[in-house]
Amino acid sequence: MNSQHTNSAPFNGEASNQEVHFFSLVIIDESGSMQPIAPFVLETHNGIVQDIIKDMKEYPLMRQFFNSWTFEGSKICERIPLMEINDQAIPQLQDFSPGGSTPLYDALGTALTKLEREILSHPEWEKTYVSVSIISDGEENSSRSYSGMEVKRLIERLRLLGWKFEYYGADHDIEAAASQIGISEAKSWDKTSYGMQGVRTDRSVSNKLFYSMIFPESEDGKEE
Repeated sequence: MNSQHTNSAPFNGEASNQEVHFFSLVIIDESGSMQPIAPFVLETHNGIVQDIIKDMKEYPLMRQFFNSWTFEGSKICERIPLMEINDQAIPQLQDFSPGGSTPLYDALGTALTKLEREILSHPEWEKTYVSVSIISDGEENSSRSYSGMEVKRLIERLRLLGWKFEYYGADHDIEAAASQIGISEAKSWDKTSYGMQGVRTDRSVSNKLFYSMIFPESEDGKEE
């Protein structure tokens, strides 16, 4: 892939009066240790979609797209293929059954590469912005296709294109885990319903700040 060509738009205010395309990518650890909080993960995933729907009403110039993946053992699963969210298309995760190990690097490499290729395949999406949320309760331990350095280089390149990454971790050294793959935003959460709700809330607040960079000091992207 030629990394010199991208649809990603800079944060310079040029989006203020134009339709933009915002992509939310959520990557969730489905390894065995996530079993105790499986119901809360479903609630959080589907709650994130509801937050995006609310954002659509506030920012009518922003078309919202959603994509989610889970990973465990040898399974890297695209649970919600990339789709545009609207009143007739509201994606919901119906099943979350943890088991197996934590192939974090393979999940990131696979999901990020596919999303970038899909965005590049649509030149009509002239202004694109991407927010990536990674949720895990353990360190990488079983990837076969991607190394940590390969994922780090990929993430650092995408960050230069304006992609935003956030690592939500529990039960491990999250700052070290995030740093190893080039992510500076590392946030901890408790493995409880309240803790998962905190992930959703923090992500929503962070994305609103992201929107404010897309439409700086302007109400043009908002509904009057």
